[in-house]
Amino acid sequence: MNDDKRILLAVSAVVYLIIIFLLWDYSIDDAFVTFRYAENLSKGSGFVFNPGDKPVEGYSNFLWVLILSLTYSVGLPTYTTAKVLGVIFFLITGAVWFLYFENSPGKYMWLTGPFFLITPITAFWAVSGLELGLYAFLLVGLALAIFRKSLWSLAFGALLVLVRPEGFIIALVLVVTGLLAGGRSIWRQKKKFYILNIIVPAVTMTLLIIFRMVVFGYPMPNTFYAKSTFSLYSLTEMLKMSLYFLPLTAFFAVGIYRVTRKAEYDMRIIVFAVVLLCMVVINCTAHPVMNINLRYLTAFLPFYLAVALFALGSGDRRKLSRLVLAFSAISLMIPAGQVYSSVKLERKIMEAQTELIEFVKSKPPGTTISLTDVGRVPYYTDAICYDLWGLTSEDIAHTYFNPLRELRRFPEYFALVGYLGQDRPMIRFLNDRSITKSQGFDRAYDFIGAAMPPGANPYSEGYYYLIYEKNRRAVDSMLNISPRR
Repeated sequence: MNDDKRILLAVSAVVYLIIIFLLWDYSIDDAFVTFRYAENLSKGSGFVFNPGDKPVEGYSNFLWVLILSLTYSVGLPTYTTAKVLGVIFFLITGAVWFLYFENSPGKYMWLTGPFFLITPITAFWAVSGLELGLYAFLLVGLALAIFRKSLWSLAFGALLVLVRPEGFIIALVLVVTGLLAGGRSIWRQKKKFYILNIIVPAVTMTLLIIFRMVVFGYPMPNTFYAKSTFSLYSLTEMLKMSLYFLPLTAFFAVGIYRVTRKAEYDMRIIVFAVVLLCMVVINCTAHPVMNINLRYLTAFLPFYLAVALFALGSGDRRKLSRLVLAFSAISLMIPAGQVYSSVKLERKIMEAQTELIEFVKSKPPGTTISLTDVGRVPYYTDAICYDLWGLTSEDIAHTYFNPLRELRRFPEYFALVGYLGQDRPMIRFLNDRSITKSQGFDRAYDFIGAAMPPGANPYSEGYYYLIYEKNRRAVDSMLNISPRR
C-alpha cells in the first residue's frame, strides 16, 4: 500500500512540475521590489530602494531579502534563483506533509501533500518570485516539530518570525494551540519545551523590532502600513476560492465539528484549523489585492487539506468517500481558469512594462520617474523611482497619499496606468488619477506617448503606461526659479 501511495506522490509531483513549466515565464511585479532591495543590499547600498535614499523597509519578507542578497553576492541571478527556490520549497513542503501522514491512522490524510502539489494555485505562487515557498516550508517545519516535541521548532519559529510580518502571531498561535489542545498532561511533561517555543519567537521579534527602529524608525515594515486596511472584498475573495474547493470546504467544516464535539479527538486537527482561521482573519486586514488567488493563504493550504481529509476519511461508507475524494481532487484544478486569466493579464502588463523599460533606458542614469508599479521597471533600469502606491514611500504609507505632494516632487516623468480613451485619458488607479487633477499638473507636464504591448490600440481599454514629461520652464516658473538657459 505504501508503494501505491508513493507512486501517487510521484504523479502529483510530475503534475506540479508540468504546471510549473507552463507558468514559468510568469512572475508578479511585487517580487521585483524585493529583488531590487536584495541587490542594493548586496552592493553595499543598504536597505534602500533607490541608492542614496533614506532606508525604507518597502518589502514584507525580511528573510527572503537576506537570502536573495546572499545568492546575488555569490553570482547567482536573482530572478531565476527566486523562482527556482520557490519551486523547490513548495515541492519539499508537499513531500514532507506526505511523509508525515504516510502511516497516519487517518485514512486519507496522506493525500495532504499530493493534493497540495496538484492545485495550480501552488505552482502559480511557486514561480511568482515571492517568499511563499519558504513560508510554506517553515510552517510545516514548525508544526511537525511542535507535534514531535523536537527542539528544531526553535529554529523554525525564529525563521518564521523573520520571513513575514505576521510570522510571530502565527508561531505563537501554533505553539499555544498545540499546548492547549494537548491538555494539562502535556504541560506537565513538556513545560520547558513550550516555554522555550514562546520565548524564542518573542525574543526574535523583539530584536527585529529594535533593528527596524534603529534602521527605519518604525516597528513594522513600511508595507504593513501601506497595505493594512479592513475590506469585505478581501473576505469575499477568500470565500470565492473556498467555493472552488467546495467538497473539501464542506469536509473542513465537518472536521472542525467532529473534533470540537470530541467525536474524534485529534490535537493536530485543532491546531491546523485554528492556525488557518487565524491567518484568514489576518488576511482580512490586508489590501484586497493581497488575496487574489489566495496569495499568502497558499502556504496554509495543507492545514486546510489535512482537516478536510481527516473528516473525509472518518466516514464508514468507503465507496461514497472515494467518490467524494475524486470530486475533491478535481475541484483542486478548478482555479486553473482564474490562474490562466491572471497569467494572461500579467503577460500583457509585462509587454507594456518592457516598452516602458526601453524608454527609461534611453534616458540618462538617475532619471526620476513616478509610477504605481515599482517592480520590473525600477529593477531593470537605473532610474530613481518614486512609488505612488506607498510600498517604498514612507510619506504615503505613514501620512496617506497626497497628490499635490507627489506632483511637487517634480520627477522628470510620470508613468500613469490607463489608456487614452476616445475623449480623454482614462487613468486606472485613484492615486494616479488624482495627480492629473492636481492644480498645475497640466502646466507642469506634457503627455508624450504610451508604453503598451506591440500592436495595441491606445484608444481601446487596456493596461498601458501613459507617459508625461516634465515641462522644465513651466516647473521653474511654478517654483519661482529663473528659466534655465
